[in-house]
Amino acid sequence: MPNCVRRLESLIEMRVMEENRLSSGVIVEVVRASVEEHLVYLNARVKRTQELIRFPLALDKLLDCVVTFKTSADKKLNPFLKIKF
Repeated sequence: MPNCVRRLESLIEMRVMEENRLSSGVIVEVVRASVEEHLVYLNARVKRTQELIRFPLALDKLLDCVVTFKTSADKKLNPFLKIKF
């Protein structure tokens, strides 16, 4: 996960550099098109990397909920589990 975070930071830095190039106003049309194309790519990579970071965090939260639910259910059902049939 730390590698993903570092990658995300790098992608965002590159995106800012490209945005600054566009906003500088001193850019040839061919270069502008290339920078805009690169920004589309960077935006997609930023989004994908954010998803890669969020998924394990969401999975951890889900597993915590399952464990909490199971623990809570076990406590409530414990008296019934002791009954011998």
